[in-house]
Amino acid sequence: MSPLDDLLDARPTEAAWRRACPLLADLDAAALAAVAPRVLAWPAQLRPMPDDWWAQWTAGDRRPHHDLAGTRMLGTLDHVELGRVAEGPGGEDEAEGAYFYHGATGVAAPSGLSWLALGAAAEWHHNGGDVVRWSTLSHASLIWYLEGDEYHDEAVDLQLSPDGGTLVTAVEGRWHAWSAATGDELWVDSGSPDQGLVRFAFSADGRRVAAGTESGTVAVIETASGRRLLTVPASGPVALDATGDLLAHTTPEGDAVVRDTGGGAVVTTVPTSLTQVNALALAPDGGALLAVGEGTQMIDLRTGTPGEPAHPADLPLKLDATCRYAVRATRALWTDTGPLAYIVTDGGSALLNAEGRALWAHPTGVIGAFTPDGRALVTVGDTIEAWFVRAL
Repeated sequence: MSPLDDLLDARPTEAAWRRACPLLADLDAAALAAVAPRVLAWPAQLRPMPDDWWAQWTAGDRRPHHDLAGTRMLGTLDHVELGRVAEGPGGEDEAEGAYFYHGATGVAAPSGLSWLALGAAAEWHHNGGDVVRWSTLSHASLIWYLEGDEYHDEAVDLQLSPDGGTLVTAVEGRWHAWSAATGDELWVDSGSPDQGLVRFAFSADGRRVAAGTESGTVAVIETASGRRLLTVPASGPVALDATGDLLAHTTPEGDAVVRDTGGGAVVTTVPTSLTQVNALALAPDGGALLAVGEGTQMIDLRTGTPGEPAHPADLPLKLDATCRYAVRATRALWTDTGPLAYIVTDGGSALLNAEGRALWAHPTGVIGAFTPDGRALVTVGDTIEAWFVRAL
């Protein structure tokens, strides 16, 4: 028996995991693959990514043993307010900070996880919610996208282009795009009056972004210029294929509709069996669609055939797709290994794969966002955490 075998055969604890990490990092590929199932059987929350792995990950130096870490605690909203990180020396910051006293309503994360964009809940009697960029790596001044004292609303869906260069959201009926790096505003679209909730989705190449409203307007926009390429009377949520040539949205009756973005012609309409559809993910080649509500449903777009709805059977929480929290916070993404769904309800949160199997669950509703590469889910509750999908 090796020291690593002794650790993995013992009761799972965070202390044992930390002792195992340097041993795992020294294994060759074959030995790592052999031991991986035993490691992944440990609860993800007991496998936090250690500092040296985190430094490598965020620098783009991804190593096979990193895929065994389940999570990384990034900080809290108190850290966000003053541009601080969870680790490192403290100190007072004289700069005026953001205001997250009432929590966060939206989050977006680049694939490198070196920073996050966060939207604060509004103080409805006073201000709207601040929208800022916060470094996860070092104490740094916040980059500001919106200051809450300039409006009375809150950003619910923050979406980041796959290259991490452009951030979009909607407040007070207008659709905003900024340089994610500098906070400079790139364009503003007038949106639509009384639009309600607005959902966004980028194409995988980042050239186009779709917006879907509750009030009955869906648009496709050129990311760089803000020029509308298509506007149709429809409703969100929305999804685009890899090149932005196909647009998916829903109908009030629960159908999934796919259109050609060249002119808006309907390619196919397929009914779903979900109580309500709150998120969509379109396959990069446009051949399949994932619809997400109280569970998941795969749709073969080549044949127009909906699959059977998949509901997680072993979750200790009820997934209610009709509650307002689910409508606002449910997300979906098509990754290199298939689609993922993050369902948030009043009674809890769950990360599901296309088959409806729960990869991770939380007993409370916490907002979350996938990184564009689908390798991590960032959640914002009492703490801000990254969950590494390959290790769940």
